Amino acid sequence: MNLILEILLGLQLAVLTKAATSGQYFITEPKDVTFKSGEHLKLPCAVGNKQGACQWTKDGFGMGINPTLPGFPRFSMGEGESECFLNIFPVLPADEGVYQCQVGAVSGASAIASAPVVISVSAEPGLPYILQAADYDVLEVLEGQHIVLDCESQGAKPPAEIKWYDGDKPMGASNIKETVTKQRDNKTFKTHSTLTLMPKENMNIKCSSFSEQFPSTKYSRVLKIKLRFMPKVSIDLSKDRIQEGDKFSITCNSKAYPENVAYKWFFGGIEIAGEKNETLMIEDISREHHASDVKCLVENEVGRTAMATTLNVEFPPTILKHPESVIAKRGDNVTFYCVAEGNPEPVYIWTKDKANILAGYKQNLTLIASEKTERTYTCKVFSDGYEIISSFPARLILIRKPVIFTESFRKGDEGQDIILQCRVDSISNKTTILWTKDDIPLIIDNVRFKEIRSNEGREQQSDLLISKLESRDFGSYGCFAANEVGKDYKTIVLINITDVDVMSYAIGISVAGGVVVLLSVYLYYRIRKTCAGEEGSSEEKMKF
Repeated sequence: MNLILEILLGLQLAVLTKAATSGQYFITEPKDVTFKSGEHLKLPCAVGNKQGACQWTKDGFGMGINPTLPGFPRFSMGEGESECFLNIFPVLPADEGVYQCQVGAVSGASAIASAPVVISVSAEPGLPYILQAADYDVLEVLEGQHIVLDCESQGAKPPAEIKWYDGDKPMGASNIKETVTKQRDNKTFKTHSTLTLMPKENMNIKCSSFSEQFPSTKYSRVLKIKLRFMPKVSIDLSKDRIQEGDKFSITCNSKAYPENVAYKWFFGGIEIAGEKNETLMIEDISREHHASDVKCLVENEVGRTAMATTLNVEFPPTILKHPESVIAKRGDNVTFYCVAEGNPEPVYIWTKDKANILAGYKQNLTLIASEKTERTYTCKVFSDGYEIISSFPARLILIRKPVIFTESFRKGDEGQDIILQCRVDSISNKTTILWTKDDIPLIIDNVRFKEIRSNEGREQQSDLLISKLESRDFGSYGCFAANEVGKDYKTIVLINITDVDVMSYAIGISVAGGVVVLLSVYLYYRIRKTCAGEEGSSEEKMKF
């Protein structure tokens, strides 16, 4: 304790000694400071052995020795034995500058001045505001139109930073441009931010300001962006599945601003008169309306929008083209065709013969013609949700070689007309029929020799008409038929009826003679056999 008292007495003695030898001196000098605008700033300045008057200078200009500093309303100086501190309340950015504490000279004591100090004042950003929201809170914008919005914050030091928001969601900086300028006092700054955007929906735009020294964010008033747009349209059907004969409705949902809209309906490209509501009723729909377009057109004062839907009308299958019978050669590729319409898309299967054996499952049936595939085929069609239907049967018929049917002999008389007939059984439509005379092709001159053709089913007939028979016309005629797979040949002998009568008389005499001879021989052998039998019996009797 005694040691402390000795130290204090030593210091006091040293100060008194310095005052006696050095005159006025600074106990406390001011230092560089930074204050926030509005705070109470006190620059310290304490003078030992103070004898002269205190004065502060700002930027080299003396502020006076009156402690109240009458020319500076917010300024005052401390009063006391050693006090010369400077009070500023409230401190403002305009108070920034270089300050110095001075003590005037008196007799026996020279003037003293502190080291110059710098006062810096930071200012809170002013409340931001959107210029376009100065007179109204709602801004209507056409869809697709670009708009430019401006936000300002003034009186900040350092300069304020501005951000933009849609509601509470920050907006990207890619379309934002920011500039900073000094204000007239040359102490504070104005920050100006420009936002360029093309609204796609209604928005609530606001801007904010803050700085590093004043992180508390301030927000502007909200500017509502109301998007003016032509109707946005969608179409709903009252039924998920539409079948032939159904009754259903189609609703045209519209979203637009302004909301006052008008409706028009079109069916198959033709406007439906009198339909002005958002819902269209359709009754007894038919298959003819499948894939038809139904369109609604909605209009407001901004523009018009159309939306269409294609009707999917389900209906049972119907066969449009039945398969047809096919005539083919052995080994040919044969295709049976079947065409049906239906919705859902028809499914095809093929069966053969009455046993309904599966033959194929595609729309068309392709086979290789043979005895094994020479059958009757039926196309069957079904659609999901409907009964199966069957086509008319169709047959695969193999082409075989032709078969000729004709008489072997034919009588005729000179001078008369006569017809020789040749009937040919051949399924082929490429069957050829030719006539020969004594194995030489007969020339049909259409004078004395004419040929008449006729068809009935698979039977083809060729009639050879010979006018006014001559002796040279009698003889052997041949009918020749051929198709893709074979041929046949038959002969008809044309006999002169006169020759036939003479021949018949000669033949009759010959036959009568022959009969007499045969009877004589028969009777001879009969009698001889009888006689032989009697002789044998006598011999046997003699043996006994």
